[in-house]
Amino acid sequence: MSTRVRAIAPVVAVVVLGIAFGALLLDSARTPAGLAPEGSPSVAPVAAAPVAVAPGGAAAAPSPPVPCPAVDQVELVPGLTTRFPAKTPTDVLTWAPKDPYVRHSLEDMAGVRPGPVYDPRVPKCRVDLLVLGQPAFARAYPQSWGSWLVPVRIGDTTIATFSIGVDSVGIGAVASIRGGANPTLSEAGARVAGGTPADPVMSAELVYAAPPGCAPRDTLSWRLVRRSGTIVYLVPDYPGAPSPGALFGENEMRFMSVSSIPSKIGELASAC
Repeated sequence: MSTRVRAIAPVVAVVVLGIAFGALLLDSARTPAGLAPEGSPSVAPVAAAPVAVAPGGAAAAPSPPVPCPAVDQVELVPGLTTRFPAKTPTDVLTWAPKDPYVRHSLEDMAGVRPGPVYDPRVPKCRVDLLVLGQPAFARAYPQSWGSWLVPVRIGDTTIATFSIGVDSVGIGAVASIRGGANPTLSEAGARVAGGTPADPVMSAELVYAAPPGCAPRDTLSWRLVRRSGTIVYLVPDYPGAPSPGALFGENEMRFMSVSSIPSKIGELASAC
């Protein structure tokens, strides 16, 4: 019996030493309280939300909730220009509503994203109430290309106008958007203002042409041909002129050059 005890004792000693050594290794591998080892599962309570830390160690405010969760928001790719068929008004009304930049702008008007573009006349998140009206073509006279001016309407009110530049083969791209109606003067109003009882206007065309003074070459004007053959240009809202605008002869106007870029038509530009 004593012989067996003596034989087991060394084994027990080895086991005890192994347990002690293992405990020592575990203790030395422990991380400070509150920090989990890299790659280990989070030890935070399931219900706790992550807290972002701003520079300087201060806790940042949580992300605001999405204003319109039911709207499938469009994400724009920086630097990417999308193009679509735009040879006719039907093309424009078919393809423009599918264009990411058009859709993104309509979402902004409806307050889908926080920002200054939101129009309070549009019920919050109601992108479906915004419709594109009949496009009007403005030619970069004397060139054949130009741009479509597409009104954005809610009910009977025009709240903005897209300018869709079109090249010589009828491919378009969104160039700009401005608030309100554009042009501000209808063709019927231009015909009345540009003619006389003895020499009425026989044809009217919306063109980009700059009047005298400090104005960009992409100023919208009405090119009016009277019965006598006289050509006059009516520039709506011309500074200092009585409503609806000022009349100029063709030799006084400045026109778009061949080297002008169609997709840039309608952008704000400084002429002076």
